[in-house]
Amino acid sequence: MSIKIKWIFIISYFAYTTIIKPFHNQRELYKIGKRPSGIYVHLEVRIMIATYSKSSSFALYFVILVAVAWTFPAPTAWAIHFPGAPSSVEIDKYLLVGMRDYSRGVAVNVRDSELGANQEVVSSGIIGPGQRVGSYAGGLDLTPTFIPNPGMTHLNSDNRWDAVSPSNTVGIADTIPVSAPLFEGINFTGNIALTSNQGKFSMSNVDVNANIGVHTAQTSAADSRTGVRNTTWFSGPDIAAPGVLLNPDPNGVSTFNPTNLLGELASWKTFIQGLTAEFVITGDIINRNYRDSIPKVNNISKLDANKDGLAVIDIDRGDSDFIVRNTDWILDGDEGVFVIFRIRGQSNVIIENSSILIGDRGIAGGSSTHPVTDIGAIFFKGDEEGSDSSDQVFQVNNAILSGVGLWDLVTIGDAHATDNTTEIAINDSQGSAQFISSYINLDNTRFTKYPNDLLDGIPSPSIVPEPSSLLIWLGMGVVIFAFGLRRR
Repeated sequence: MSIKIKWIFIISYFAYTTIIKPFHNQRELYKIGKRPSGIYVHLEVRIMIATYSKSSSFALYFVILVAVAWTFPAPTAWAIHFPGAPSSVEIDKYLLVGMRDYSRGVAVNVRDSELGANQEVVSSGIIGPGQRVGSYAGGLDLTPTFIPNPGMTHLNSDNRWDAVSPSNTVGIADTIPVSAPLFEGINFTGNIALTSNQGKFSMSNVDVNANIGVHTAQTSAADSRTGVRNTTWFSGPDIAAPGVLLNPDPNGVSTFNPTNLLGELASWKTFIQGLTAEFVITGDIINRNYRDSIPKVNNISKLDANKDGLAVIDIDRGDSDFIVRNTDWILDGDEGVFVIFRIRGQSNVIIENSSILIGDRGIAGGSSTHPVTDIGAIFFKGDEEGSDSSDQVFQVNNAILSGVGLWDLVTIGDAHATDNTTEIAINDSQGSAQFISSYINLDNTRFTKYPNDLLDGIPSPSIVPEPSSLLIWLGMGVVIFAFGLRRR
């Protein structure tokens, strides 16, 4: 059932029990006005008092409230949600945000990857008949690390994950206990933002499944491409529709004003750096998996000491790198909790032969049977790195990520003190995530962003109506029925 239909039933039930049921013995003609889309909804409902029944009352409230509810946007877990969070309307549009200008190199470089799609979890390197591809030829094989024994679980083999997905069946992912399953398929969330008016991107052997495509701050969209070869853009919403090559202008690339996006990132940087830590990690996480021991599971709800819905965890290794190696790390917690990891000092983050996943108890909208529909954790790098750094502040190799954002906000925009820029490097990895940095380099990857619910094929950035809007509609309902009583 789609989110919009669920929302219709919620509004309908509430309005029926509070407004319509007390005034059911009416006979009236209802005309509900023009929807924003221009479609008229004209409902004529005649309920005869003498033949009134519960079923006819249900029909009345349902058709009226369907029309009303349809005017509301469908609620989705698109934004980053917790009390006091800065706005993320622009941030939430993009899988990749690259900020440096071309004098320092491309801002985004992607090779041998599919963006806005993750069609096999765990990826075997083979493009099966159930997968739709254009220029992407496969090659990512993570099975030796996570499921070396096909068809077996961690209980009866040395698999770290459970190999439960039938071969070439898109939509059924291999899993690990306590984690929400990963989304497997295409959701057109592979959007990219280049925030410098001199920014460029490079791609080869890539499928870009994205309802926006590439947004560039350049005056001319054509000027943002360099070294774009054998790359296909699928704009959605029809998964079966053919794509177009990304390199001929204007396919898949359009201009935009990055001011609001950069403003949001600056607000988030200030916000995150001003938080008070509630827990500190001082050591690496190594060999925590079902093959060598047990996975590492953190209950984020318990680490949220002040119970405000946001757990703030500092990773403090002095100036040594923080290493997650041969580990399955599950960030579990109740619905409504969020976690920010701040990388302190000049430490970098190295994730190799590992997974970082969201748990199945509700955090980020996930469950034991449903993928996460939101970002649940941000790993953040800020001013302590130093503006003259050229480090790969996040290095990810042979890994699976779900519900995780890697945010390198050492520098916002392209105003660098030196020619050096920090970067994020992702190799031989897959999942659902978000990457923000001066420079992002992806090689042999498969990544989507959020939400992972398909609404007519394309994620909708709609939000739940404000309580004031609901009151207006309910008030209108009271007036309508009161007017009907008066005419009796």
